[in-house]
Amino acid sequence: MDPSTERLIRLQILTPLSVLLSIASLLFCETIASPSITDIARLHPTSITPSTTVVKAYVGTLWIAQIVYCVGLTTVLPRREETKVCLLIYDIHDAET
Repeated sequence: MDPSTERLIRLQILTPLSVLLSIASLLFCETIASPSITDIARLHPTSITPSTTVVKAYVGTLWIAQIVYCVGLTTVLPRREETKVCLLIYDIHDAET
């Protein structure tokens, strides 16, 4: 198997796995940990405490963006050879061969 194909396959497998692990760990800690960051912010408000609604919307937006990137990475993006080259980080030696 071509080394660039192996790198693309690793990228397509490990990126979604890391995103799922990140989402699962955050949800696990949010539901299990007591007190949560939200509870602490409510108990001890300061002038720089962010709104929990805004933080949740921000994290949700990041999750959606990561999921869209993973779906694009595994289905849409790697169709053409030029796109595969852009997805993978080639050094000068790989680009010459």
